[in-house]
Amino acid sequence: MGISNVRFSVQDAYSLAYDAESFDIVIVSNTLHIMPRPEKALEEIKRVLKPDGMLIAPTFVHAETKKAAVLSRLLSVTGFRAYHRWTRCSYIRFLQDSGFTVEDTEMLPTPFPFVYCCCRAMAAPEQIRC
Repeated sequence: MGISNVRFSVQDAYSLAYDAESFDIVIVSNTLHIMPRPEKALEEIKRVLKPDGMLIAPTFVHAETKKAAVLSRLLSVTGFRAYHRWTRCSYIRFLQDSGFTVEDTEMLPTPFPFVYCCCRAMAAPEQIRC
């Protein structure tokens, strides 16, 4: 028993090995903040999404609270590097500036601030405002 139209694959986010308009949904979970050039990954995601495709992009928001910002800086001492320390609002703006319409967003109840965003790669007359 299985689902034949669902695939899981680990890829180079800057150079996805798929044809344009291949996917209905792309999930990039908890990775954009650790990429030096996340906007390049989003360009690739837009390329492989079908015209009305959906991006699900939850991530930690290291600058959402003072406690999270301090913890993030302490983690950097251990070798963990967050290139981007967004707040919920700055992350939404980043997704929107990258050409996505954020349709839904929610802060998830976790010890470290974590935001869920559901987006589409198309312009919309009304965007979520922070």
